[in-house]
Amino acid sequence: SDGYSGGSYATLVGGTDWIGWVKLATNSIGPTQTNKLPVVSITSPQNNAVLTAGTSTTIAVSASDTDGSISKVRVYLNDSLLGTDTASPYQFAWSNLVPGVYAIRALAVDNRGAVKASITRTVTVNGGGPPTFANSGFELPDMADGTYQANPSGSSYAWSPVSPTGQSGISENHSAFTTSQLAPNGSQVAFVQGAKIITQQLTFPYGTFRVQFKAAQRASNQTALGIYVKVDGTIVGSVITPMTDTYVVKQSAQFTVNAGPRTVTLEGYNPDDMDNTVFIDQLKIVNP
Repeated sequence: SDGYSGGSYATLVGGTDWIGWVKLATNSIGPTQTNKLPVVSITSPQNNAVLTAGTSTTIAVSASDTDGSISKVRVYLNDSLLGTDTASPYQFAWSNLVPGVYAIRALAVDNRGAVKASITRTVTVNGGGPPTFANSGFELPDMADGTYQANPSGSSYAWSPVSPTGQSGISENHSAFTTSQLAPNGSQVAFVQGAKIITQQLTFPYGTFRVQFKAAQRASNQTALGIYVKVDGTIVGSVITPMTDTYVVKQSAQFTVNAGPRTVTLEGYNPDDMDNTVFIDQLKIVNP
């Protein structure tokens, strides 16, 4: 196709029509030209990707035009031009990433000047790697087999002391809490009985993260205990409920924080107000 649609051919600029009548130069040219918009999309990075500050990545764009060709592709970061590429594959180097949240958008221009924008993708650049919990496996303080301690000292965490509604602390294998439920790593786990807490302060870089841990219900629970993850007192996502007495990996919803100290808390959710306990091990902060 030549890109033209049917129209009146009787008007010619500064010339004559097919029977010889002189036409004025101010009249328009017919036929009517049509031009389909190009197609453009960002193929990398993925939407909601999390990258690390100081590293580099490549933004890849796919662009095509059904009734012509692509003249150029431009990529913008938060409306600032990153670069222009005039030949496929359309790739753009993004170097020395700076912490922040970025909206990535690509514009494709075809050979007749038609412009199409891609769907915007959002990318977070973390200020560094995730922080690490001290004593993430709850192996300190070192306890004798078959024992447990509520609110133990020397563990790097803050706990809930013993009360009529429950307690939190650390248990060795074969204790009155764990009985035959062995720790998935090492020989000790944390326990949360009732609506009690485990908490520790960490220093975060800017970024988006999740809290991850292994968890299991106590085999003798009357119903089930859920766990809320809180960052600086704010609940992250919804309650997390391990469904069995077998350890499984659980993650919180993702959250974004500015650089600085943050208090991470795991708090029991016990709506039935019964004797329910969850065991926790291998507590960590991870990238989404």
